Amino acid sequence: MDYKQLIIETIDSKKEYYYDLAMKLHDHPETAYNEVQACKWFTEALKENGFDVEVGPYGMPTAIRATWGSGHPVIGLLAEYDALPGLSQRQNTVHDPVIEGGPGHGCGHNLLGTATLAAALGMKADLEASGLPGTIVFYGCPAEEVLTGKPFMARGGAFKELDLALAWHGGGYNMVHYGIAGGINSAIFHYKGVAGHASGAPWLGRSALDACELLSVGANYLREHIPDKSRIHYSYIEAGEAPNIIPDSASVWYYVRGLSRESIDDIYGRLVETAEGAAKMTGTKLTVEFLGGCYNTHATKVVSDLLHDVLAELPPIEYTQEERDLATALAKTSPRYKGDDPLPTFVLPNTWYESSGSFDLGDVQHIVPCGLFSTLTWPAITGNHNWQATCCTGNSIGLKGMMQGAKAMAIAAGRAFREPEFLKAAWDEFDKVIGKDSYKCPIPMDVPVPQPVYDERSEQDEKAPKAKAGCFLKLAEKRYSVRKFKDQPVEQEKIDAILRAAQVAPTAANFQPQKILVINSPEAIAKMPECTRYTFDAPLFFLTCIDHSKVWVRKQDGKNGADVDAAIVHTHMMLEAEELGLGSVWVGSFDPAAARKAFNIPDNIEPIALLPVGYPAEDAEPSPLHSKNKPIEELAVYNTF
Repeated sequence: MDYKQLIIETIDSKKEYYYDLAMKLHDHPETAYNEVQACKWFTEALKENGFDVEVGPYGMPTAIRATWGSGHPVIGLLAEYDALPGLSQRQNTVHDPVIEGGPGHGCGHNLLGTATLAAALGMKADLEASGLPGTIVFYGCPAEEVLTGKPFMARGGAFKELDLALAWHGGGYNMVHYGIAGGINSAIFHYKGVAGHASGAPWLGRSALDACELLSVGANYLREHIPDKSRIHYSYIEAGEAPNIIPDSASVWYYVRGLSRESIDDIYGRLVETAEGAAKMTGTKLTVEFLGGCYNTHATKVVSDLLHDVLAELPPIEYTQEERDLATALAKTSPRYKGDDPLPTFVLPNTWYESSGSFDLGDVQHIVPCGLFSTLTWPAITGNHNWQATCCTGNSIGLKGMMQGAKAMAIAAGRAFREPEFLKAAWDEFDKVIGKDSYKCPIPMDVPVPQPVYDERSEQDEKAPKAKAGCFLKLAEKRYSVRKFKDQPVEQEKIDAILRAAQVAPTAANFQPQKILVINSPEAIAKMPECTRYTFDAPLFFLTCIDHSKVWVRKQDGKNGADVDAAIVHTHMMLEAEELGLGSVWVGSFDPAAARKAFNIPDNIEPIALLPVGYPAEDAEPSPLHSKNKPIEELAVYNTF
């Protein structure tokens, strides 16, 4: 059987399974970084179908990395599953939310995640039947709707393993996204002033709201002096409590968009200077909370042409009269509707475009050749990010588009598995247009990944499982002592993040006596067997030390806080390593004198604990003792022993 037909039949054979999953996601929408149930459901599906699954990689609790196969090419598929706030909607042609103000899949990510799963299983069937070498990587990507999910993943090292990445998104047309869409920086400007009576003694106050408004005035003047297709927009999130109180606290949230990273950074820098000027004019204090950013997209023509060819070869979707009537009724809600067919089946020409809108896919496209295409899942005239799109992503119009997208993704991958000349051409173009190793994550290491927060409005029905998150406890339960590591270096950005965890760790009286020796050069690692036999061939070691000239001492009994401070710091690093997808093992059995000699440790610095760190080997597993915890009743007593 032709591989294309095999893929189509494989995906169609599980149509009801995919429909059910997409509808389950639709009925339980979870917003950015809160996709707890979606992550669980995709993890279960991938494991059931033979994929090796890692949950929570790159320090992101609701991210997924799942693999199947071996060797090259390594092809990644990019799934998303977050919903949008405020777009809850029943299957109705008028606005009719299931829960007022609740979230909904108005961008179709319930379809996107499911289509990506279907494509991955279609690719797996193809590789099994053909015996071709190749590795499939399914990335579950949280938080696309706030445009920082994939940048956080990239910061943690994602996507660099790939030879090619493919992505699908629902849309109003069947088309390939060949061109540039804007990147973004996102930040909240917080002002602190002095409250006062707005009538009785206004001269005593310093208005934080005035500062926000002056920033907005400056930003609006700045618009005239930025490149075409750049954008600045904002929303007030705090603006005072009552007219007769001068606001001592106010905040405004800004997006800066542009068609290149350089342009975004330039405009954002000028906006920050404007914000600083507003603080000076009002006598207020400014704090900038940088939320993150993403690159502009930049599709390569070689990959876009392949996707367009595959999309054009697929038989067009057939719609029932009932589906056409529904689409027409939804299209009529738009004042732009002029009677055009709301469900066109043709494929648009593959032509270059530039758009001010944003996807966080741009970060991937600056790391590896990556293409994006759409199939129709809602009427183009209504667009998305609205209740009309939520309606369509929960009915057969959206589901049919999802299946078409899955087939096109898998067939495109099938061609890439068979055509090494295609991959070479894609990389040649990428190296020329983007530049290999040119990517630098726009989110600094000190910006934390947002953690899941339960929102009861995501519960569309009483039977839906609760998505309450105990993220620290889950991290602590997941972590185990890794005693076998891959021969793979740890990226500098991850080392920086672990050191940041050591930096913020609490210490007695905040004396901060910790000194961390980072051991990662071949010469330094070669000295480790002199200090301990428990190296486990790790590629990286952290030796937590204490400067005894800075240690707090308890007056009552002279208790020295060195060991306690070191343990807190060491634990912070250990858990941060786990959050970053790394393994570690706490080693107490080492020779301090040998370490002091090998690494020139001064007399006032005491080495306390050693932490080998690295990527866990494929066959690494917890010790049998790992899960043998004493009952809480044996560990805790209340009020008195």
